Amino acid sequence: MSQALADPPCPHCGKLPFERAESSTPPRACPWCKHVDLAVSFCDEQCWDAGIAKHRQTHCAGKSGRVLQVAPGREDDLKHFCTRGCQVTIETPRLRLRPVRLSDNDRIAAIKTDPVVNRTQLYGDPRPSFIFSMFTRGYVEALMPGLKSAAGQGRCGYVFAIEPKEREGAVRPREHELAREHLDASGYVGNLGINIVQAPRASAPKAGEPFVYPSAEALAEAGAHATIFYELHPDYWGQGLMTEAIRSVLPFIFDVLRLPHVIIDPLATNASSIKLAERLGFTLVGAKGPGSWGKGRQLLFRLTGEEWRSAVRRTEGNRRKAARKKKNRKGRREAAAVVETVEKEEQASEQAEKDEHLEGSVAQRAADGMGGVDGNGQSRADERGEAPQDTASPERGVCRWCQVPSHAGVLGCSCCDW
Repeated sequence: MSQALADPPCPHCGKLPFERAESSTPPRACPWCKHVDLAVSFCDEQCWDAGIAKHRQTHCAGKSGRVLQVAPGREDDLKHFCTRGCQVTIETPRLRLRPVRLSDNDRIAAIKTDPVVNRTQLYGDPRPSFIFSMFTRGYVEALMPGLKSAAGQGRCGYVFAIEPKEREGAVRPREHELAREHLDASGYVGNLGINIVQAPRASAPKAGEPFVYPSAEALAEAGAHATIFYELHPDYWGQGLMTEAIRSVLPFIFDVLRLPHVIIDPLATNASSIKLAERLGFTLVGAKGPGSWGKGRQLLFRLTGEEWRSAVRRTEGNRRKAARKKKNRKGRREAAAVVETVEKEEQASEQAEKDEHLEGSVAQRAADGMGGVDGNGQSRADERGEAPQDTASPERGVCRWCQVPSHAGVLGCSCCDW
């Protein structure tokens, strides 16, 4: 386990225990975190005074009201809390969207601290020592429904790890020239998260009572919706992977979670994410200024459930129409092949009858001494200077070169090179 996992940093300054300078006051542990057996300590009284209020509001284990706090070295505890609902997995032709694991931390850090990624995200350039406490642990904790979440909503979100499938050649990394660290395709290469915003408070789980997920009407009445956040390592940009991933979670958002609409809010400077939203059918509905992270203006793109279902129906209709056309084209080709075969058989039969007739005619003429063909292969009509007679009338539709009756004689003949 890395040092960042084994020794949590100071919640205020982010320094690890071995990085802290000598101080006149000893480190001070958070008593609420200590109560749930999680070792979180501030460097000294100065860090305590400056950071305890924010810590209690955000990451304090004893005050957040969560059922489970994921602590370093406590991975085995997760199995007691992972219900089937915690293990939602979605598969696409090239990707597997699975729950985030604590073991993904090193690959999460490689993405979060990459300068190319930092330019597209609100969080900027986080310190490596913050990665576990600010991101990895939060992603894993998001899997666990809580009895008393901060917003009174129970399960507030889903975070999927994006993992290429193991099939050879399904996804290949393209080493980005500006990436700080390259990632192979053997595991976590990005994430896709869904936040549920403003769910009905009455829908929160209550101790001792069966939990019933709110109806679509209740969610719509409360103004509930989803927001999507995502990131991908630069080595995997430009391959349509995020389009594929987001498209795969839309049925989950609209059909399973039954939320009325979903929002994507990229930075106004992130041209790729803006094109991605437009490609997926999202509509620009507004913008908002710099938020709590203090970085950049964001554009708001929305897709409603009805818009998504209409697009799915159109896509399915177009797919069925294309399938029918393909089937009709195949049927026409097969019918044309049958007709061509029958015509060739008829032409061969007619040619055989004609040859038999000509042989009989030549034999009769030779017997009567009235013409025919001499031993040199020259007709006696030629000797007399007479024009040879056609054996078939052109009006019957014959090939003018081989004299074989054919309905396609004006375009080409199947019996000769004309």
